[in-house]
Amino acid sequence: MHDFPPPQPQPPRTAAARPGPVRLAPLKGETNLSYLDRLADRYRLGVRDLIPALLQVGEGLFKGYWTDGEVYLNAEARVRVSVFSRVPEEILRRALPVWTAQEPVSPDGAGAAGRFRFGAVVPAAGEGCRLCTAARTGRTKPARVYLQPHTRICPRHGRWMLGTHWIDGAPADIEQADLAELPEMVAAHRRHLDLLRHRPDTARAFEVAHAVVVSWWAQ
Repeated sequence: MHDFPPPQPQPPRTAAARPGPVRLAPLKGETNLSYLDRLADRYRLGVRDLIPALLQVGEGLFKGYWTDGEVYLNAEARVRVSVFSRVPEEILRRALPVWTAQEPVSPDGAGAAGRFRFGAVVPAAGEGCRLCTAARTGRTKPARVYLQPHTRICPRHGRWMLGTHWIDGAPADIEQADLAELPEMVAAHRRHLDLLRHRPDTARAFEVAHAVVVSWWAQ
């Protein structure tokens, strides 16, 4: 006779993800939250309804929800989204800048996990060019992308993405500016992009200029 140790309890496992009927491609530079929101919209659901159910993490995932926030997923959650959206993870990783960032830990030690964050800990984002989004997705629902100083103007459609501003204590995307009457801004933007291609280090000039203007405003 041999004494064997009693079996150890195993952490609960989530059910295997199943492909959804809709394949949804991500947009380059899109936030995780924007992609998941567009995915939910294709099923006529809100992101706070579809994603917690898909990941089986409960309704607390989006506690303190703001539209300008971000949701971070662990490896198993990313697999579930990839399978459900019918998009390989490699494509999602290349398109979504923070797809694998700030990976949360599941409370049970295994299974899908997500974390919603907002405020200064989330990089600056705002609505991408609505005309570009509509052309690429075939739908009018806007998408939020991470905005860099040199990506806030769409030369193709002459739109200026102003980003998110806080109004009455809540984030709001300001209407995108039409530059049809300001062709010199589009021309200056094209020259700036050409300069960046030859001298990438000049991107820091915006940071310096921004710091100077902020100091003037503070005074």
